[in-house]
Amino acid sequence: MAQAEELSPQAAHAVHSLREALTSLVALGTAADLQIAEMEKTMEEFESIFYGGDVSVSARLLTAEQRAELARLITDP
Repeated sequence: MAQAEELSPQAAHAVHSLREALTSLVALGTAADLQIAEMEKTMEEFESIFYGGDVSVSARLLTAEQRAELARLITDP
């Protein structure tokens, strides 16, 4: 691979742009992985509420806002 000094200004700019784009894609992939992990954790918590033993124990895993939303979902037609 050519050294940066050996590249034309246009080629150096293209390499820089490509490097920035790849860095952004990696960051987006990492953020997506974190969101998926959080969603999987949330799904496990909801499964424990609906399919696990003591609902009162499972419900303590939820925030007040989550409990209110769950109650709304259950009671809304």
